[in-house]
Amino acid sequence: TRPVYIVSDVSFLQEVFVTQFSKFNGRHVPLLTHILGQDRLHVFASSGDQWRRHRHILVPAFSSLKLTKMSSKINQCVKNFVDLTKDGDVNILPRLQQFTLDVICRCAFDVETKVQEDSSNIWLKKVMEIFDRDFDRTPLAMFNRFLPNFGRFWAFLFRIFRATGQCSTPANLWVIENAKHLVKERFLQSQNKENNTKDVLQLLLEAADQEKV
Repeated sequence: TRPVYIVSDVSFLQEVFVTQFSKFNGRHVPLLTHILGQDRLHVFASSGDQWRRHRHILVPAFSSLKLTKMSSKINQCVKNFVDLTKDGDVNILPRLQQFTLDVICRCAFDVETKVQEDSSNIWLKKVMEIFDRDFDRTPLAMFNRFLPNFGRFWAFLFRIFRATGQCSTPANLWVIENAKHLVKERFLQSQNKENNTKDVLQLLLEAADQEKV
């Protein structure tokens, strides 16, 4: 088990994440961080000033104005959810999971996955696998936790095992690699002025014009 500290005091969070950020920017470095490389880390895996910069870029995407612009996408997801759950008894947990993923895909990437209608959707399966199988509990990840200075070596072993078919691609790594394809497609569309969508991804690409995200 891993200890978790749950905080609901907003003023305390303000102190930790803003006022005294320089004192609280350290994080456990998971094996996936070494596999991805420092320059490819997302906001959940980065730390220090890199995490602060990621957060600074993301915050404007969740302003009231930006969320209002995405309301039509969210409303469509809600409509689909209501239509699929209004008749008879339903298992609400998987339905809410599908609804949540649908909202994220539409608002973040402007992608209609039909995930609420199709429980066999590959994205849904991989996301559920992330929660069902914790990559941090695999043997290599456990070694990395006890001997973090050998993180790059454990990552090297993982790449060898993966290349030789001795281990499968972890679900979280699969999601990251496939999300990269969506980002590349949108980047090319933006360069060619073929897309005027205002979703989270587009806001990040616009921020990337000024600095490396």
